Amino acid sequence: MVIDNHGTAVNVTVVQAPVLIKFRRSRRIDVSGIEAAVRAAADRAGVELTERREGTPPELPTDHPLIRLAENVTGKPAATAPYGTDASELQDIAPCVILGPGTIATAHTPRECVALADLAAAVPIFRRMLSAAGT
Repeated sequence: MVIDNHGTAVNVTVVQAPVLIKFRRSRRIDVSGIEAAVRAAADRAGVELTERREGTPPELPTDHPLIRLAENVTGKPAATAPYGTDASELQDIAPCVILGPGTIATAHTPRECVALADLAAAVPIFRRMLSAAGT
């Protein structure tokens, strides 16, 4: 949750302070109860609630050929994680799998980085994925 106080000191009550809540959903979880609770809380507090949704989560079935390919190439089982990704929008064009070097521990932080060794190790994986996808 991010509260925008428009640069005003935190001990000052502003006329309007928008709050942004980023809620990442999963296709396998029914979030209707959570959404209803947020709407009810806004109503009780007299707060204007505006909802804006991104694309649906990019969760292909575990038996999808792209998921099986990624598992075969990486030697690791597929997993679902609650991270935001452009794949939510891009999946309208083609099936998507999220795969790449680095760690979520530093993603979108002041210390965001990817080790050069991780980048180098990713190249053969991407080559094998692209070669297999082209056949």
